Amino acid sequence: MRRNNLASAVFAAGFLMSAPVFAQDATASSHASSGAAETSATTQAPIAGKAVLVMDDTLLNMTLKQHPASYTGALTTVTVPMGEKLRDDGVATLKARFSDGAEQVAAQDGAYNIALRLDGFSYKYDSLSSFGMAVTPRVTITVTADITGPNGLTLHKAYNRADLTAGHYVASFKPAQKVLNSLDKALAEIFNEMADDIAARSVSTSPADTDAGAKTSASSSEASSSQWSSAEVSPEAASSTTATSDSASSDATPARP
Repeated sequence: MRRNNLASAVFAAGFLMSAPVFAQDATASSHASSGAAETSATTQAPIAGKAVLVMDDTLLNMTLKQHPASYTGALTTVTVPMGEKLRDDGVATLKARFSDGAEQVAAQDGAYNIALRLDGFSYKYDSLSSFGMAVTPRVTITVTADITGPNGLTLHKAYNRADLTAGHYVASFKPAQKVLNSLDKALAEIFNEMADDIAARSVSTSPADTDAGAKTSASSSEASSSQWSSAEVSPEAASSTTATSDSASSDATPARP
């Protein structure tokens, strides 16, 4: 009898703590506070130059309405202003990493142009990891970037974050905002990783290194009276951004945990 009462109490507690997730409509504001500014702080020296986010209209206006990939909250949806999130979190994060700041505009000569493409996004309400005593919103996202910059810098890379969370909660009447907070954290990490990659490659392609290499080659050539040989290098063109429609996202079927 006591065991049955205890089991019933535990079940009821878990249900009540998770109940706020099952709101009829969990739609988040497109102007929700961003966590990118808090997570983009870095002790590294700023990268010399300016970062430019290159996004086409389809990506800028992208809005996803999806069900979670979990049993918890399976009947709810979250509306994610993905285009705005990519733009706002990207600019906020990169502005702190580049000496001349960052903005979302068309590609510019002399800047680090970062053409974005969204390749995947999902989220879930994880209650299993805490045995139903709390809910942990987790997001998984993949963003591909084609980066071109001064001195012939080129980079094509897919950036991924899986099951990333900004924290858990016991009860909330705004679960969608918790999902967006986790998305902000994921995007801040992704854009910081982009900046790290640019910084690492900029060192090897800096004007000083290029001039030093040219002088060394010239001296060696004069000493040996050998003839110059040149090789043509064709930098990759930044690929145009593509995006999936929100209608396809809204039909997503929740995955079983």
